[in-house]
Amino acid sequence: MAEEADLLSIGKHCSLASCKRLDFLPFQCSHCKEIFCLEHRSPEEHKCSNFSLSDVHVPVCPICNQIVKKSLNEDVNQQVERHILSGCKSLVVGKPKKSNKCSLKTCRQHGLMPFVCQECNKNHCIRHRHAEDHFCTALRVPMVSCA
Repeated sequence: MAEEADLLSIGKHCSLASCKRLDFLPFQCSHCKEIFCLEHRSPEEHKCSNFSLSDVHVPVCPICNQIVKKSLNEDVNQQVERHILSGCKSLVVGKPKKSNKCSLKTCRQHGLMPFVCQECNKNHCIRHRHAEDHFCTALRVPMVSCA
């Protein structure tokens, strides 16, 4: 009988009043901090009072088709209106700059992560990451004349 009591203390009951299922791998809601079963773990499923859906609407200017920066304090329509009144110049989200460009002049690759040569300290793509592959200037040995 003592073993049976120990097994019941392992799991937790779902906090939803209509469920109360004993779950051995319960989930804690990050919004209300209550414990829920797999079926009711999402804030929508247990109708979490502390959860509010974030606005996932990305405002796009109807004139220039550029993405307009959003502000948490201001309405999306007001943001787009300010953008249009500026002549479609302000509040524009710029394109992300490509980083980790290969330093080899004939290569146009941009890597996800940098490969910096330990010899010349230049960044290269995965294909040219080895000193021999990018004709590293540090490997070139000056010719010594034998006289």
